[in-house]
Amino acid sequence: MKRLFKYNWLLVTALAVLGCEPFEEEKPGLGDSPDASQMIVDVDNSDPYNPVFSYSPDFEYHKIIWDLGRGVVVEDQEEVTDYFGFESNYEIKITVLTQGGQATKVLNHVVSETDPAICENEIYNLLTGGCDAVEGKTWVWASHQPSHFGVGPADGITGPIWYAAGAYDQEGNGLYDDEMTFTLDAQYSFALNNNGDTFVNVGELGGFPGKDGNEYDSDPTLPYTPPTEVSWAVERGEGENQGKTYLKLSNGGFLSYWESSDTYEILSISEDELYVMGAGSGNGWYYRFVPKSSVKERAEGTINITPEADANTFSFSADVIANDAVVQGEYRWDFGNGESAEGNIVTATYQAKGEYTVTLTIPTDLGDVSVTANVTIEENHPDYIPSVEMVFQDFDGTDIVPFSLEDDSGLGSLTKVANPDQSSPNYSAMVGEYVKDENSGQYTNAFAVLPSKLNMTEVSTFKMQVRGKKGTKVELKLQNTAMGGDMWATQAVVAYEIQEDDTWEEAEFDFTNAVVWTWGPNEPSDASNIKDYDKIVIQFGGEDVAPNNNPGTYYFDNLRGPSF
Repeated sequence: MKRLFKYNWLLVTALAVLGCEPFEEEKPGLGDSPDASQMIVDVDNSDPYNPVFSYSPDFEYHKIIWDLGRGVVVEDQEEVTDYFGFESNYEIKITVLTQGGQATKVLNHVVSETDPAICENEIYNLLTGGCDAVEGKTWVWASHQPSHFGVGPADGITGPIWYAAGAYDQEGNGLYDDEMTFTLDAQYSFALNNNGDTFVNVGELGGFPGKDGNEYDSDPTLPYTPPTEVSWAVERGEGENQGKTYLKLSNGGFLSYWESSDTYEILSISEDELYVMGAGSGNGWYYRFVPKSSVKERAEGTINITPEADANTFSFSADVIANDAVVQGEYRWDFGNGESAEGNIVTATYQAKGEYTVTLTIPTDLGDVSVTANVTIEENHPDYIPSVEMVFQDFDGTDIVPFSLEDDSGLGSLTKVANPDQSSPNYSAMVGEYVKDENSGQYTNAFAVLPSKLNMTEVSTFKMQVRGKKGTKVELKLQNTAMGGDMWATQAVVAYEIQEDDTWEEAEFDFTNAVVWTWGPNEPSDASNIKDYDKIVIQFGGEDVAPNNNPGTYYFDNLRGPSF
């Protein structure tokens, strides 16, 4: 079948005849503003899918800009070409700048039949679903897979060795509801549906078009409407990048996470996965996407709360819709009061009045799903004695006794920081960060001096949440400041061993069986009757010297215990 191509010139040079004398159009000088009618463009249409546009200057200029559509812009070339494979009416523009001004000539390039070869391009078909997929192919984050989002060297080989997200690690940051659609049409259309917000690299915030003027310590999720009329292109690398393939987006387009990239190296592509690397920030940002049509729907759940006859007692059950997931194991419950349970129907009793968050964790083959609900306790339980237990420090505002760091080396630190993992049993926004350097002194610790002596006659147990290296010993010590430099000589010590790496744990220190130091042998004994203690010492890693002093970064929060 014969293919038909033609040009419709929107601006045509007029010829005028005055009498019998030929008219010679005056050429613009250096100071004149050019006229589009004086711009001569020739077209070589011998290969109509790859026409060659040539500009023959008839006056001096200092810049040429070609706009070939679909985000393709070429500068400072008198001859250009591009591929026009689809049946369509393409608008071509050439702008010439002179000392006197500028002029733009516009022409149409009409392709009456699509080149069959474009529908056979393997990468195009894998990316877009092919010419028959009129609505394109939509990709989403492979959030259920490890390393679907990460950062590492920008070599496209090493991979995300500095950070690799686990399954659903970035949930709640505005990534996982983003959809990216590529269409194989005349515009090579790309559309990002971000559902109203975008997760932004804090280091590249200054270049983000939706920045709000605020400063952030970590990557923010900001309201943003992505640009429209974005085109995609697949380009082959040249020079040192020969052999590589790149996906380029025009008009400010990007792939979901903003880190200033508009060009991404295609590391691999198949029907079922698109793996790319962006390097706009200088680092390598690695993204793994899957077709939206292949995504399995995770389980959903709601919590049912039923008051029981006993005071402040409730039963909890769950309505769970598995969808495409398979539930594996017992439901796990965190009642928000330091207690937990497993099972389909469970019961909890609350002692103190207040607002509690109940968390249900549903284990499935597609990952754990968490559901929360609130329980309000209007009155204290009849058996609760609020006067004998108090909160010393929770870093979110309750600061009855401020803690300080004791470190002769000056290399450690104690800082109030954002919670690195807001999960059970610690959902606090701020926590205490305890950094112990490898050269920190033997007696490095966090301590607080109380305004009066502890009363441990009714409550002799301290509790707090800790986070750090598995196997690290955490010691809580009670001392008598009246002993001056010999406070250690009569201190009581209880130790807790961290059970898991980098996981919040509820640590308990029961002083009814503490090691009470004496001038003689140090033996376990009941410290609850001792009324001289007015200093609390927290020591991660025990008393030892380098290299056995267990250096590292530890966290603690929500210290509770006997009142004073």
